[in-house]
Amino acid sequence: MYWLLGLTFIHVVGEGGLGFVEALRTGSLALLAFALESVIEGGAAFLAVRHLRLLADREQDHARRDRMLARWIGISFLLLGAYVVARAIYELTHGAHAEQSVLGLLLTLFASFGMPFVGYGKWKTARRLGSEGLAAEAKESIACSIDSSLTLLAMIGALLGAPGWVDPALSLLMVPWFLREGLAHVRGKVHAHVHRETLESPGRDPAYFRIGGTLMANNPNVQEVSDTSFEGDILKSSVPVLVDFWAPWCGPCRTVGPIVDDLASKYAGKLKVAKVNVDESQQVAFQYQVTSIPTFILFKGGKVADRVLGALPRSEFVKFIDRNIS
Repeated sequence: MYWLLGLTFIHVVGEGGLGFVEALRTGSLALLAFALESVIEGGAAFLAVRHLRLLADREQDHARRDRMLARWIGISFLLLGAYVVARAIYELTHGAHAEQSVLGLLLTLFASFGMPFVGYGKWKTARRLGSEGLAAEAKESIACSIDSSLTLLAMIGALLGAPGWVDPALSLLMVPWFLREGLAHVRGKVHAHVHRETLESPGRDPAYFRIGGTLMANNPNVQEVSDTSFEGDILKSSVPVLVDFWAPWCGPCRTVGPIVDDLASKYAGKLKVAKVNVDESQQVAFQYQVTSIPTFILFKGGKVADRVLGALPRSEFVKFIDRNIS
């Protein structure tokens, strides 16, 4: 996971630096826009790494600082869009011609066809972890490759002796993407965390939380299990048991909570659903090698039948349960 985002960060900053130097040499506005966009996307990759690193932080909510960083990225995109529009209009009205650049061609060729593979890798990781922020970052990586193809066309055009207006015209086609990304970041719609209000009232289980203002409570079909009760409630159960290893501070755990509650009602009588708080029941978590949460383990006859990681969609949970209890 981290190596993938780290590779993205090095890639965009590296190609941004090389592209910037080459853009100054050749006078290509398209290549300059491509380079600056790469540097800004490096900031977005850093934001995704930060979200994932702090996903399990119990001490404080880092949403405020993350929003500040997101706004900085958004403002950078908007300024870049304004600069490209102003310079493109100037070059189209006064005339300009970009020099040929083989290095620019290679950089944009790699970005156009390499980033989709990086984005796909991040998308698969996001599905496994149940991270909405990483999924958004994956989509951005794939979309950036489409944007890079415009610069690739400008580089090809320069090598083939295209008219001088081609480079600024293709640069203008990038502006809608810059505006979209800028507004999304400024409005704070790119966060990996889905921050929810956890209720810490006395006598209430920390599994209570609000989603969109609605109070979600424990389902009577979902049983809380601890180290001491695990053997009797799970291993000696006469029906299959789906155990949800979770913690109150885990964002993806809370995201998938309503789905687990719904499935507990759907399969009542055929399947028992239990929750294990890994903070309070570390012995069981260690025994079954639970190293990331949420982890779901299905027990049949006191033995592990199957397991799955991450906040899966409801349809995937249904497939997971059906193939193990049918």
